[in-house]
Amino acid sequence: MIFQRSNPTYFTGPGTMDVIIHQCLILPVYLGGETDDKVVEENVKKLKITFEVYEARLAKFKYLAGDFFSLADLSHFPIAHYLLATPHASLLEGLDH
Repeated sequence: MIFQRSNPTYFTGPGTMDVIIHQCLILPVYLGGETDDKVVEENVKKLKITFEVYEARLAKFKYLAGDFFSLADLSHFPIAHYLLATPHASLLEGLDH
């Protein structure tokens, strides 16, 4: 996970996609709580920056860690799957890579 450790915006770190999923899916659906829209919007902004970093990286390389498929790529599938179940699934649309 060298790529993930070196990426300062880290896809699933505190304050990114996991917060969006918790606020939009886990909290209201499974825990009966209310979504904090301010927290979600702050993290959507951070996630957009992360996607900009990923797009720049993928413009140079076929995959995140280079020209080979690795755990850096594979590790993103589960969390991205959960994002698709939130109102922010459109964040994954329109990305070139």
